[in-house]
Amino acid sequence: MIVAGRSDKYGQVHVEKVGNTGFSDPDEPIALFRGQDRYAEQVMAYYYNMLCDDQDVTDEQLQSVARQLVAFSAFASANLDKMRTPGKTT
Repeated sequence: MIVAGRSDKYGQVHVEKVGNTGFSDPDEPIALFRGQDRYAEQVMAYYYNMLCDDQDVTDEQLQSVARQLVAFSAFASANLDKMRTPGKTT
């Protein structure tokens, strides 16, 4: 496991696989989205659209984010009963 950074909500984040650039700072802030977060897919779609407008973003990065969008969408469709507003306890 490799230390990837720190999430304010989840603490230290570790990963098993490192992409092309890796992680150079174990204290770098990391934001995580969960599949059951009812807003995650919308936020990632917005992020994806911004990446599409940036000429420095590689096709590989776009494809990676697109795959995550598909995965989040599939999870939401299959788990409507689990979708919730982040922070809601019930």
